[in-house]
Amino acid sequence: MIDDRNEPVFPGAILPHWSAMASQKGFSIAARVVDRLHLALRCDACGGLTKTRLSVLMNYQPTCAPCLHAKHIATAAAAGLTMLRRDPSNRHYGYYAASCGHELRRQFALIDQASRGDKALRCDTCLQTKHMAKAAAHGWTLLGCDPDKRVNYRHYCHDACGAEQSVTLGNMTTGRFACAQCGEVWSAAPSAIYLMRFQLVDGRPVVKLGFSRNPASRLNHQLQSGRTRTGELLRVVHLPTGAAALHAEQGMHQRIKATIPCTIVPQERYVGQIKVKSEIYTPDALALITTLLDDLAARLAA
Repeated sequence: MIDDRNEPVFPGAILPHWSAMASQKGFSIAARVVDRLHLALRCDACGGLTKTRLSVLMNYQPTCAPCLHAKHIATAAAAGLTMLRRDPSNRHYGYYAASCGHELRRQFALIDQASRGDKALRCDTCLQTKHMAKAAAHGWTLLGCDPDKRVNYRHYCHDACGAEQSVTLGNMTTGRFACAQCGEVWSAAPSAIYLMRFQLVDGRPVVKLGFSRNPASRLNHQLQSGRTRTGELLRVVHLPTGAAALHAEQGMHQRIKATIPCTIVPQERYVGQIKVKSEIYTPDALALITTLLDDLAARLAA
């Protein structure tokens, strides 16, 4: 046997030109093993043993298995993981322990990229839990992958009616979709008038009056661009239907434009910062907007 490799020694001479070739490539030949075509090479750098075909030694650069394993361990640590073991079924993959405690199977090349900061790693188990929580927040249960194998879709069950449908991950995050079986059209579904404030890149604040079934989702997933995330929701007045909200909103904008048109902000001031083309006002409009919202809330409460 050869050290702890448990490889049976194969009888026969080690030819001088084999040894010369091994020396050129950073190894010495410890023995012939298994059969006449294999050698046990000892690495000059680490002293570890690697079983290699004779043809590989003569025609290519052999890889030291212990050195490669040490490299995988160091690369995993640099990527924030702990190397557990190689995948015995695929030499390109290994198993790792993530900081969350879950086990990951990943390609060595991907871990190498992650160690340099070129790729981001994510835990599939944690991601699944995150998707389940987002679905539950909107009244849905995650069932699994999309039956049509669309990458950005998942299959869900509506808790309220039991209907199943596929929804994009983005829409499930924002809640901006409806159940195909029991969902209401926007005009009949409950809605709301909202008031928001934004800080533009020039440092000046502006406000927006509008309507939406889900004002928080509209703010966080529709209105704000990648250049600015300074928006905040100031007030929400709930209405029974989208049609009523649209009617109330249109009346408020007409009142503002007729009374204080000077508060209308030109589109060029917020283009690329807020994803709308109109209905943005200066803070001078806040007093009138507050009065209009107070009157609306009072009428709804009466």
